[in-house]
Amino acid sequence: MKVVVIAIALFCMVASVASKPDRLVCYLGTWATYRPGNGKFEVEDLDPFICTHAIYAFIGLEPSVTGEIKVLDPWNDLPDGGGKDGLRRFNDMKKINPKLKTMVSIGGWKEKGQKFSEVFDDSAKRAVFVRSVMNFLAKHRFDGLDINWQYPYQSNDTMNFVKILSELKAEFINYGYILSASVHAAERTFRLLYDIPRMSLYLDFFNVMTYDFHVPNEKHLDLHTPLYSGGDHFNVNESIQAWLRYGAPPQKLNMGIAFYGRSFTKKSVDCNTPRICEAIDAGNIGSLTVEGGLLGYHEICLTEPTATKVFDDDRKVPYMYWSNQWVGYDDLNSAKLKVDYIKEFNLGGAMVWSVDYDDFRGHCGKGKSPMLTLLNKELVA
Repeated sequence: MKVVVIAIALFCMVASVASKPDRLVCYLGTWATYRPGNGKFEVEDLDPFICTHAIYAFIGLEPSVTGEIKVLDPWNDLPDGGGKDGLRRFNDMKKINPKLKTMVSIGGWKEKGQKFSEVFDDSAKRAVFVRSVMNFLAKHRFDGLDINWQYPYQSNDTMNFVKILSELKAEFINYGYILSASVHAAERTFRLLYDIPRMSLYLDFFNVMTYDFHVPNEKHLDLHTPLYSGGDHFNVNESIQAWLRYGAPPQKLNMGIAFYGRSFTKKSVDCNTPRICEAIDAGNIGSLTVEGGLLGYHEICLTEPTATKVFDDDRKVPYMYWSNQWVGYDDLNSAKLKVDYIKEFNLGGAMVWSVDYDDFRGHCGKGKSPMLTLLNKELVA
C-alpha cells in the first residue's frame, strides 16, 4: 500500500504541471427517460463526441448490512424482463467514439448518506464494496466510478472517505479506472467534511457542485449559481478559491455548471430584484421537467422571448421574470464567463449537471444542445 501511495503522490506532482483545461464531464440524470414529450431524454440523445467524460447517474447501495452496490432502476438500466438496457446503451457510445470515457455515479440526493457512513466505517464492508464496484465496472464496461455522497456528516466520515478512496485506487490503478467525487461547494460546509489534500492523492478529479447556492424554499428571490458575490459568500468564485486554499490541485477541480435554473413565485408581481424581493413559494412546475422550483434551459430559452431578462453585472448571471414567476439561471453568455474563469485559474475543466436540461432538440433556434456545444468548443475542440 505504501508503494501505491508514493506512486500516486508522484503522479499528482506531475499532474500539477498539466496543460490547459480540457475536461468536460457530463452527467446524465437517467430518470429523464420518464419525462413527457420533448422533455424525454434517451441515451441516444447525447452526442458521443461532445463530452470527454460521460457519467451515468445514479446507482446505489444495498442496505448497509452488505456493502454491495445495486441498480436503482432495473427496468431502465438492465435488459431483464424487456427492460431498456440503459447501462449497455450508455457504454455503447464508446463504439462510436472510442476516446469517450464513461463512468457511473453512486449516490445522489435520494440515496441516504447514512448508508455510506455505515459501509465505509467497517473494513469488511468496505472490502465488499470495492469488490462489488470492480465487478460492476468490468461487467458493464465502465471506465470509472464517481462517488456522490451527500454528505459525509458523521464524526468518522471524513477519515473513512479517505480510506475508501485509497482502497478503491489501489485496485483501480491496475486497470486504469478513473475515480472522482462530487463534492459540496460552500466553504463553511465542505471544510468540515473533507480532508482535501489526502483525497487529492487518490482522486483523478473533484466535481465541485457550484450551484444551488440559493434554492426556492428561501424567503427571497436569489440566484443559485452566481459567478461572483452579490453581498454574501455563496458564489462560484469564493467556492473555487476556497477549494484551492484547502489544498485541491487546480487541475483536479471541475467547476460545476448548471443547465437548469431555480424558479420562484414572487410575493409581488412588480418586485423583481434578487436578495430584496420576497418569494412565497417555489416556481410553477415546468412542462418538460415536471418539477416545481426548477426549469431546464430548454424550458427557459423558450420562455425568454416573452419574458423580461436582466443580466446581473455584479454576479455575472442572468435572471428572468414574467407575471408572478422568477428564475435565475445560466445562459450562453454567463457560461462563457465561467469558462474564462476556468482558464484563468487553470482548472481541470467543467462539470455539467445535467445534459438532459440543455435544449437538446434545438427548439430555441440556437442549434442542438447549445450550452454543451459552447463548452465543447471552448474546452475540448
